[in-house]
Amino acid sequence: MRRPMGRSRLSRPWSPRSRSTRMGASGSGTERASDRRRNRIPCRQGPGSPQEPQRQLHRTVGGDEMWIATGRAGLHRYQDGEWTWYKPAGPENLGCYTIVSMAVDAASDALVIGSESDGIRVLRDRTGDARFEQVTYGSDTLRRVSGVRVDPFGGVYLFNRTTVLHYAPPDAGVTPVLNAGNLSAFPVVINDVATTADGTLYIASDNGIYRWNSSGVVRHITSGDGIRANAVKKLFVDAYGRCWFVVPGNVGYIPPTAGHATLDLSAVPVPTPVVTETPPLPQTPPVPAATPGEAAGLFDGVWAFFEGLFGAVNSG
Repeated sequence: MRRPMGRSRLSRPWSPRSRSTRMGASGSGTERASDRRRNRIPCRQGPGSPQEPQRQLHRTVGGDEMWIATGRAGLHRYQDGEWTWYKPAGPENLGCYTIVSMAVDAASDALVIGSESDGIRVLRDRTGDARFEQVTYGSDTLRRVSGVRVDPFGGVYLFNRTTVLHYAPPDAGVTPVLNAGNLSAFPVVINDVATTADGTLYIASDNGIYRWNSSGVVRHITSGDGIRANAVKKLFVDAYGRCWFVVPGNVGYIPPTAGHATLDLSAVPVPTPVVTETPPLPQTPPVPAATPGEAAGLFDGVWAFFEGLFGAVNSG
């Protein structure tokens, strides 16, 4: 039995050598766990350090290398027992403050990061002196694009609430994939994307889940199909090809064998309570309803649990 990681926050796992690696953050450092062992990585101390409470993101990107984004303090790399801090205005040309997503291109091994309001950056060579470059689409600096998800066939997907693009470093550049108008005649908001091993692109929106391939939308999954709500916030494809989704109050997955005609949605197993006869209890004052902040914390905890539990096919 593996030891629990305490009050740690698990990140989405990624490792080209082992899909079992999981990262977590706790108050005294960063933890790395695998099927065989768990070890704690001490945090660098001082301003902008990964120990600050506004830590947002953890990613492993191969071997003993790890990248961590911390609030508005730029980016940190942990490698060979040493921390390196890449400041937003540092000589490495990071050029962005709050990093909200990152992924590694499986084809070129380049690290692609998405920022809150400063666009997309790419680190093409992670073995030498770090030098980040801005990713552009023609004259567009992509400042309104922040989402980055890996494409298992090479490159990464870039997205925001209205657009999905594909970026393939170093030479293919940015190409458009779809916009919200391609999904529905009515306005929809794109919340997340995920890709399966067979090339199917899932798009989470406030109007359900869309399955997309080169011919367009091949399936639209809504609450009527069993996902409980149309507002889908997160998607995650695990090592078995199941597409996990999160809607308010529920987590479930779409099996990889779901065809066009039928759809077998599965919810997270919940133990059946044992019902016993009990005498009436005295009335107690009503319990105050959860505040939006508490509900958001519960949502983050549930999602972090499933990201740590399942290895990713698409690594992103």
